[in-house]
Amino acid sequence: MLEAGGRADATGLNGSSQQEVFGTADNTSLTDGATQTVHGDDVANANTLYGGASQIIEADGSASNNNPFGSASQTVLTGATANGNALNNDASQSVSGTVAYTSLSDNATQTIQAGGSADTTMMYGASAQTIEAGGSAVNTNLYGTSTQMVNAGGVADDNALRVNAKQEVFGTVSDTSLEDSAVQIIHDGGMSISNMRPISEETVTMWIWWPSTAGHTETTGCSIRP
Repeated sequence: MLEAGGRADATGLNGSSQQEVFGTADNTSLTDGATQTVHGDDVANANTLYGGASQIIEADGSASNNNPFGSASQTVLTGATANGNALNNDASQSVSGTVAYTSLSDNATQTIQAGGSADTTMMYGASAQTIEAGGSAVNTNLYGTSTQMVNAGGVADDNALRVNAKQEVFGTVSDTSLEDSAVQIIHDGGMSISNMRPISEETVTMWIWWPSTAGHTETTGCSIRP
């Protein structure tokens, strides 16, 4: 446990060990079920999480340049801040506070809860971003087969989809650009504003879903060129 004003550098935690941060913790390695909790007004930088390790950032706490791997998790609670974090493999990030400059690779996931916000997220591989009701994301860049799911009540602005990326919209999106074979699906109740701005000569596709009078879902698609 780091008391107020305390500092720990290059610490290794394994198994079910825990680190409570009331000061500053840098370059900590957490493996298996180890847990690091960053309390209010305190800082954790450049920490690496493996396996089922977890990092919890409480209100007014901050964490930057952390790297969760495997099935490691990072939880950013209301009032907390996490910037410049890179998630790999099956790592997950749950956001009720504020995150920026996050990188998601492989099968990593980012879930933005009510009141949470994400700015400038880079997504690769089969990574996924989910925006729940009351959550918001801006400037998300999707590559590979990555997916952005905007649920009812969620908001996503200024998104760029490339390669085989997909955006599913039950909430509200605006200023989305699609390139290569990227797909945008607007479900019943979803709204898309100022979208379909292709940035190459490739054909892009938008699917609009709505309930038919017969009670089932019909689809229509439109391919748009610049």
